[in-house]
Amino acid sequence: MAKIVLKLKREPKVPIFAEQLTIENLAGKKPEEIGKIPLLEGSSPTAVEEFFEVEASGSPSTPEETEVEIQGDLSRFRYVGRGMKAGKLTINGGGGFYVGEEMAGGSITVKGPVLGWAGSAMKGGLLEIFGYGGDYLAAPYRGETVGMTGGTIIVHGDAGRNVGLKMAGGSIKIEGSAGEFLGHGMSGGEIYVGGSCGPRLGAEMKGGRIVVMGKVEELLPTFTYSELREKAKFAGEKLKFTFYVYTGDVLEQGSGKLFLARCVNKHLNPEGEIFPDPSVSLNLQTVPLLEEAAGNPEAYGAKLHKIGGATVLDLGVEVKPSGKAGELATKICLANMVEVSVEEKELGGGLKLPVLTEKITGHPALATLGSQFAGWAINVEGYFAMGSGPARALSLQPKKIYEKLCYRDPGDKAVLFVEADRLPTEEAVK
Repeated sequence: MAKIVLKLKREPKVPIFAEQLTIENLAGKKPEEIGKIPLLEGSSPTAVEEFFEVEASGSPSTPEETEVEIQGDLSRFRYVGRGMKAGKLTINGGGGFYVGEEMAGGSITVKGPVLGWAGSAMKGGLLEIFGYGGDYLAAPYRGETVGMTGGTIIVHGDAGRNVGLKMAGGSIKIEGSAGEFLGHGMSGGEIYVGGSCGPRLGAEMKGGRIVVMGKVEELLPTFTYSELREKAKFAGEKLKFTFYVYTGDVLEQGSGKLFLARCVNKHLNPEGEIFPDPSVSLNLQTVPLLEEAAGNPEAYGAKLHKIGGATVLDLGVEVKPSGKAGELATKICLANMVEVSVEEKELGGGLKLPVLTEKITGHPALATLGSQFAGWAINVEGYFAMGSGPARALSLQPKKIYEKLCYRDPGDKAVLFVEADRLPTEEAVK
């Protein structure tokens, strides 16, 4: 394995056309030979040695066995890595326009932001950018009909407008947000955006798929709603979230797919769902119930304990259960979104029993599934209980329910209802 290091010794005042800086052109050469490789400074001929100190180690080898590191800000160097087919190229600093244009193999890593058209018309290989991905990522020249056809681009940050313009294959992953016209004219391949996306998403799309995990500012009317999906795929991996799936662009008779994360795109709401208010805290609206009962436990037939820094209200372990305690338990479990009444009713044969009646006053699914649902097993050092109540909305247990509800409790206090035959231990409280 051979390693070549180019250290930028002076920054150019005008753009440098550096398409010669590829693994294929550098592999197997001595430092003095690399220094003579021609470049263009604006319209004037120059050479690598005018801008870089060159170091080489290891024995001369093929492009596949060569690693090149370029140190410094290359924002004024254009076409670095153009047409690259093999090897590993690392830019320790920002990159300029057209980094990795038409690359077909190998890998390029940019440890900094890039300017426009990075990975333009890419055919293969890996382009990884640790910073801003720029405008027109993977896009072809204006007037060309096909953009990226293969390979992988990963951006650890945001990207600008027209990402994936006329894309026909390969994959683009943007961990941050993307600008307008994402996937414009796309016919194949796949794009993932971890953040939000600007307007005109998928305009003139004919095929391929786009997955957006953040908010979509605007959806074109030429996309039709298809279905609600419990998961999506990107780069062979399953994304276990709920997505609205749209098909289009119908003006192009397109069959492209948009997978839009449901919970952050509730404004689209093609299913006509009723979502809970995200500002409502199940726990905080239940706390006053506990404070009132803790101030006068005898009125509820309850007993107050302090265990591991928590206030524990016993409604039936060391005390005899009562109707008042049952009413309180019901209100706690349903996050104080219920009206409760207890009255004796004759059930036949002279048998009279107290019957509890409840009427949900808030969001029904949030009160029942988001709070009351007793699906949380607590098993800590020999202590076992079933947990329910508002605290589940803080711990998101079980997670699938809260993804379905599109809810996460914004409160900073927890109210947990424990179903057990003994008081919780300090370890269980922790």
